[in-house]
Amino acid sequence: MEWSYVVLAIAIVSLTYAQLDDDDDDFCVCVDVYKCENGFITDPSIAANRPARDSPNGGAGLIDPRIKTCEGIQICCPVRGSGPNNPGPRTTPPPFVPNPSPGGILLPQKAGLQGCGVRRFPGGSKEYLDSRISGGDGVAKNTFYGEVPWMARILQNGELICGGSLISDQVVLTGAHCVNGKLAEELYVEVGEWDTTTNKEPLAPQSQQAAKIVRHPDFNDKNLQHDVALVFLRGPVKMSAVVDTVCTPEGLSAIDVTSCIATGWGKSDIGKRFQLQPILRKVPMPLIDRETCQKKLRETRLSQYFKLLPGFICAGGVEDGDTCKGDGGGPLFCPMKNEHNRMAVVGITAWGIECGKGNPTVFASVPEYMGWISQQLNDETLYQG
Repeated sequence: MEWSYVVLAIAIVSLTYAQLDDDDDDFCVCVDVYKCENGFITDPSIAANRPARDSPNGGAGLIDPRIKTCEGIQICCPVRGSGPNNPGPRTTPPPFVPNPSPGGILLPQKAGLQGCGVRRFPGGSKEYLDSRISGGDGVAKNTFYGEVPWMARILQNGELICGGSLISDQVVLTGAHCVNGKLAEELYVEVGEWDTTTNKEPLAPQSQQAAKIVRHPDFNDKNLQHDVALVFLRGPVKMSAVVDTVCTPEGLSAIDVTSCIATGWGKSDIGKRFQLQPILRKVPMPLIDRETCQKKLRETRLSQYFKLLPGFICAGGVEDGDTCKGDGGGPLFCPMKNEHNRMAVVGITAWGIECGKGNPTVFASVPEYMGWISQQLNDETLYQG
């Protein structure tokens, strides 16, 4: 989750430079690990210039897309002396990895429902939990194995670039900014993953190469409006206790918008010293109305003239309860009002301002794009990998 005042201009245009923490002026460069010594790049000739902070309406150039910048095994290494304070080497705390539970990892239990979005419960439970989603304090927590069976990982060169939602056995819903400019043959989609540091899960993750990428035709890569895309896989994945589809609602009237959750393996804060999470995380993020969201975002660097564009919804706005870099494209899902054990995806993680600072997170609204999504799903030619 290392972002800057202008990370959109950097990440989307070149994916080469990134700023360090918001409280300094250092810039870092994506380089191989061995080229970064004692916390700084060894070649002073590599420098980064601060991009302009001017932006048109909608926050172009100022929003923080939830997408990983450096690719492969590269890291973002600062140029020595690029900032006025030159704080020196910084240590990289290891990601939090909890001790394994006694008795190993258990398959989750499935609520007694058929169809999409069926809620899972921790393996080994003698009885189901209550119907409310746990973790209502707004703080991110680890999921249990198989808790989010529709969660997908979009990979390029084996590295996570974004999340996604499995909406059929051969289609993943994600953000257009995640796949913008990418070729289908470069991407793989993985489902059934949970802890990326181990292969001891009861069921091995499934992987399929992308066959086709369909972005919304009106996607704007400057302000991320219409941030919706579908990834069609070369073959279907097999449904299991830890792989399943999520429901796609036509509207919000049947959704409990106070009990929504966002999930991902994204970083926990801004700064190169923070790493992607090894275990899938979840954070409660109830929806907030557009007027409140726009008012809060106008108090940030977006300024009083910012306008929340159509096609977006907002959630969260609680300190330490947020999505961030690496979470882009992932789902915001909520229980159905009349079936609390059935989940529907209402948002696609798009952008925010900083991470965990109490600002709302902005999502592409799935219900608003269901007409376009359904049209693509009904096009049989897109399944011909």
